Amino acid sequence: MKSFLVWLVGLVVIGGGAFAGLNVYNETNLEHSYRLELNELKNSFERQSTGLQLLDTEGYTKEIGIHLERYFRELRKLGKQYPEYQNFERELELGAAKVEKGHMSPTQKMARDEQINLTLEQMNKMRQGHYRPLFTDAKSGFRFDITDISPQSEGGQSFIKLSYVHWGAFGPVDYGMIEGTFTVEQEKGKAVEVPQIVAESQPPTLQVNGERWVTEFIPGMEMGYYLLPRFPTQALGINLSFQYSIRTVGGTSIPVEIKFPEIKIADAWKIEGDKEWKAQERFASDEELEALGAKPQVTVKTK
Repeated sequence: MKSFLVWLVGLVVIGGGAFAGLNVYNETNLEHSYRLELNELKNSFERQSTGLQLLDTEGYTKEIGIHLERYFRELRKLGKQYPEYQNFERELELGAAKVEKGHMSPTQKMARDEQINLTLEQMNKMRQGHYRPLFTDAKSGFRFDITDISPQSEGGQSFIKLSYVHWGAFGPVDYGMIEGTFTVEQEKGKAVEVPQIVAESQPPTLQVNGERWVTEFIPGMEMGYYLLPRFPTQALGINLSFQYSIRTVGGTSIPVEIKFPEIKIADAWKIEGDKEWKAQERFASDEELEALGAKPQVTVKTK
């Protein structure tokens, strides 16, 4: 009788282990299925994004919202099908757990969280249909959106935060020249002194690959911001241009120059009245003035 009981207990233990193993197997299969379907959704989004880089400003502004709405509609369906595996804030939770266990310092978590929160903020805007770039330009399959321009202050310093989104960078990006040329009023009888912002080999202050922090984030997109000096008090507008080069898989370097139309400058973006503008200035050429619709008063020819 005793040996029978031992044998029966053995069967129960084996049965319980098999049941637990089956649960783990099923959960692993479900998670794998979620990942496969998510990857297919992202691959489809990336394939269909190609044509967007060929559109003019009006066409792109109209179609980007449609494209994003389709992606997030399918993502919602996927979340209903696999609710236990779709968690946009998993990296925030992971960071908090690492700090609690002593595997990460609060300072490291803060730097990490800035990138995660920027990703989530952008993702939420897109999910809610609120993605509205202020300015956009595209060259050679690479698109640059300016999504926000706002004055900021930190550590006793004041600057302009220019938030951006890059689409379609298909290889490593090398940063070239950033140039901001201001438009100013003409003073009668004088050559026009043009203030400029110029920076060489200047990467963004912060650049974020959203997929690194939220697995469900859309592919082929980078976001971040530049910090620019406050603008001079006499400035009416600014013409921004960014020079990049993108390297293909084979190592070919493709130059890209992004130019935005004149951006009107709000008073809140300018330096305070008692402060001095410290960036460089030069005289405007006749050609520049004529391009802006102004009549030269003092001849300044370019070499």
